[in-house]
This record gives sequence, C-alpha cells and structure tokens, in this order.
Amino acid sequence: MKKIPLFGLVLASLTPLMPTTANAQITIDLLGIYQTEELCKNNPSLSDHKLCRGYYRQNRIRRTSPNTSTPNYRRRNVPQTRSTPNSSSNRLSELGTRLLYEQGDYRGALIAFDRAIAINPKDAKAYVHRGYARYVLKDYQGAIADANRAISLNSSLANAYAVRGNARQGLRDYQGAMADANQIIRLDASSPMGYFNRSVARYALANYRGALADGDRAVRLAPKVANAYIVRGMARLALGDERKALQDAERAVTLAQQEGTPQKILAGGYSLRSTVQYELGNTDKAMSDSRTAIALDRDAAGSMLKLAVILYGRGDRQESLRLAEKAISLDRNVADLAYLKERGWGKRLLADTKNFFKSPEMKELLAVTR
Repeated sequence: MKKIPLFGLVLASLTPLMPTTANAQITIDLLGIYQTEELCKNNPSLSDHKLCRGYYRQNRIRRTSPNTSTPNYRRRNVPQTRSTPNSSSNRLSELGTRLLYEQGDYRGALIAFDRAIAINPKDAKAYVHRGYARYVLKDYQGAIADANRAISLNSSLANAYAVRGNARQGLRDYQGAMADANQIIRLDASSPMGYFNRSVARYALANYRGALADGDRAVRLAPKVANAYIVRGMARLALGDERKALQDAERAVTLAQQEGTPQKILAGGYSLRSTVQYELGNTDKAMSDSRTAIALDRDAAGSMLKLAVILYGRGDRQESLRLAEKAISLDRNVADLAYLKERGWGKRLLADTKNFFKSPEMKELLAVTR
C-alpha cells in the first residue's frame, strides 16, 4: 500500500505563513506566459497579486508607449507552444503545489487551483490541495466542500480525510474529526497521520488517555516529526505528568529548529513549553517562551492571550489588555474557556485566565467582542 505523505501531520496546527517574494520567475517557469496571461486577464481583481502584477504592468506599457508594443516575453524568445487542457491543468496544479507548500502563499495557491479545477473538474488531488489552502485561510466550510468532492472522486485519498478532519476541528466538530482520522487509519495503519489527527480530536473530547495512546503511536511512527511530540505532550500534561510533558515540549522545539520546518511548528513547540512551565510555576520561562512563539507566529492568538494573563498577574495591565484585545481580534474562540481547554491549556492557566476574564476591563472587552 502506498505510504501517505507526512504533510498531514502539519495540518492540525498550521496557519498561513507569510508569503515570500523569492523565485518571482515561478509563474513563467511552470505555466508559460500565455496561461498566466489568461489567468490574470479573466480575474482583474488579482491585479495586485504577485502572479498578475507583471501582466497588468505590461498592459499599461502597451497602452501608453508605442515603442513597447511588443510584449517582453516575445523579445525574450519564450517558446510559443500550445497546451492541451490536461497539461494546462497539471501545470496550474504544479504551480499551486509549489505556492502552497514551498512558498507559503496560500491565496496564490488558491487562485492556481481554482483555475486548474475549472479546466479539469475531475482532478481529485486538486480539490484536496485547494481544500488545504482554504483550511489554513480559515474557510472551513469551503475546505470541507473540497474534501467531500475529492472523496466523491477518489475515496482512497487519505489526505482528503485529513483536510476534512482538520476543517471539522476548526469548527469544533471533534466527533467528525475523529471519524475522518479513523478513516485514514483504515486506509493505512502504518501512517502516523491518522494517529496524530485522532490524538488531537480525542484530546478535545477530554479522552486524554486515548490521546496519549495515539500520541505514542504517532511518535513511534514519526520520531522526527515535532508535532507528534506536541500532541503527546499535551496529553501528558492533561494527565498530570508535567515532567514528561516538558520532555516532549523540549524535543518538539529541538526537532522544529531543523532547517525546512515551518516557523508555525516551532511556535507550537514553544507554546506547549510555555504552558508546561506555567503549570510548573515557572512564569518567567513561560513568559519568555510565549514571547518567542508570538515572534515566530504573528497570528498566535493563544500565545498572545497566555502572555496577557501572565502580564496581568504581574500588574502590567495596559500591555496585558492590549495583547488580549489583539488575540481576540485574531480568533474570537480564545475568549471561550472551553475552547482553551480543548486546545491544551492546563488547569492552573485556565483558572488564572478565568480570573483575568472577570476583571472589569476584560468584562467590558468581552461584552463588545462576543
């Protein structure tokens, strides 16, 4: 049986990375100038996107300067070849894949897969990739719709269940997420992806021993994947084993520091370690790790709120409230104590957060945002 790629291990916690500006030639390299022109011409709202800036700039030049009526690509002798619909779709999918997993440009990837699917609406993998892009952009319903379409075309695509399961987690449908994780395991019991995803779902459902068992299995199958240690560490902390939870957090940070690991994963390691340190009473270390997590992931609403709680306890109310307001603006769910518990917050941190929410300033803020 074909092995399932390990990228599914990232899905449960990954949020959009900052798009890079490197490799600006990627569009021409993969698509050819005519396909890019068609994509941009039919989508004028993309005029400011990096995929289309060159096209709109060239069109402005052609309208205003008679000496530049010949497009740049003709002067560069780019071969003018005709593409079949399938080759066009494949190249667009290839572009989308590179934007999605190498560049971290989720909106650009979404555009590419939109076009690929328009050309070939039966490409199941394109729906999976577009669903993943939608998931990290927090369009959970759109991600589920794409995953459902992929599954209807090819029910053996494990990554389609991973995308749908993680979107369901985003909607707090943990039973649905667990059902999808079970399907991944049925498709390939040797893949860590299913156990990882099921561990997250079981944790959210307060089945901490089940989450630990799945976390153990994920670690055995993928001992060099940081996220496997993060989910196991969460379960260990919930079961009161702070020492082993800290070991898992340390291991996750070490593994995530390796070249090529997305910063979001490293931020997750620091976030877990900060929570464990807080439960151990080491608030200085918890504060330092929370700051590092925020520096690595500017959208880390949970780490922002955690730091706000720490600062409030130390009397820095102004900065605390600023961070809390920012965290809630990024993700309203963090204003819900039940949600924070589902996401791995320890007993002491939850108790202090509850008191923080009872402060007059936070009551006022929560009344406006809820």
